[in-house]
Formats: sequence, structure tokens, C-alpha cells
Amino acid sequence: MPFKRGDILSTNGEDIFVLDRYDGDEPASDVQERIDRLSGVYNYMTEGWGYFVNENGCLFGDHVNENDIYEYYKGKLTGNNRLLHYLSLYIKDEIGIAELLNMQWRIILEYQLSSNLNIDSHGCSIPDHLLAENRLSINEEEKAQ
Repeated sequence: MPFKRGDILSTNGEDIFVLDRYDGDEPASDVQERIDRLSGVYNYMTEGWGYFVNENGCLFGDHVNENDIYEYYKGKLTGNNRLLHYLSLYIKDEIGIAELLNMQWRIILEYQLSSNLNIDSHGCSIPDHLLAENRLSINEEEKAQ
């Protein structure tokens, strides 16, 4: 397995995650025990564990099957997936837990401010056409006329 703990990977360019471990990381004595126990079910090297980011910017761990389709993620991390960069740095001991958590909070707050902040609370709402981000500037309105 060419990948190391902390690498940012994807499965066929789809799911992006930070590799924590794969079953091949187990000590040799445990590997044979797993092969014997799982014989005929699946190859012991086909399952790994990684960290993903959900739509709210929260980290979660999950199984990542079929490591034969893992590839290094080469794209630009955008949105909440930017947290994977900082998680990778943390796992590789390049930043501390405080830096990781600060960046997670920043990413979560950016998400909430950009798309999830409730502006309709207890009957006090602003119609969409009056929101600043939906209005043309005065100069653009004059030019449009």
C-alpha cells in the first residue's frame, strides 16, 4: 500500500478523505487471524478507515472500502473539505490540536454565514429582493435603466 496515514485520498475522484489506517496496518499476527476469521468474505486489505467532512463542516470517521481504487486527491479542496488539509497536517504532526480546532471553527462559521444563517426569525424577515447580496449597486441600477 503506497499511502500513508494522513494522506488526502479519494475513491475514483469521488469521496475525499484523510486516510487514518487500512487493515494492512495491523501487526502481522493479527493479519493471519483476520484472514482465517474472514476467509471467503473479503480480502483483508480491502477496507480502510478515513476521516470525512460533512456538509456542516464536522469531521467523522468511516470505513473506506476497496483500497485498490484509492488515489491521491489532486484537486483543490473547497468549502468544508478544506478542513481535510488541516486534519492531514495535524495527523502528520505539522500543526497542533489548537490550530486544527481553530480552522474547523473558522470553516464552520464561514459556512453558517454564507448559507445557513437564519434570517427569518419570529416573524422578522427580510424579503430576498431586499437583501444586500441580491441588490444591484445604485450605479449598476442606473446603468440598467
